[in-house]
Amino acid sequence: MDLRKLYISLLRAYADNAALRTLPQQAQEMSTDDILAYEKHGESADFLVVVNVRNDIARFNVPDAWRGKKLADVAHDNAPLVLAETLVLAPYQYLVLQAK
Repeated sequence: MDLRKLYISLLRAYADNAALRTLPQQAQEMSTDDILAYEKHGESADFLVVVNVRNDIARFNVPDAWRGKKLADVAHDNAPLVLAETLVLAPYQYLVLQAK
């Protein structure tokens, strides 16, 4: 993993999206013991942030509103993604998903 490239991607996403620079207005009850998850809503974009906080594979039940949407992982070079019912995350994996 190229940490410099990853750091640049995160900083670019942060700089380009005002919603990521503010605290969540309301935290949705999406987090579990293994997953930190929250939504961020901005004027021009909505985000779903999902982080596996454990050193083990973890599963996240994707909220209905995010299932089937075309998303881009802005933390990882805007990799395209469409979520199903369950998201399986590797240890310490994180996603910063932007609805398209």
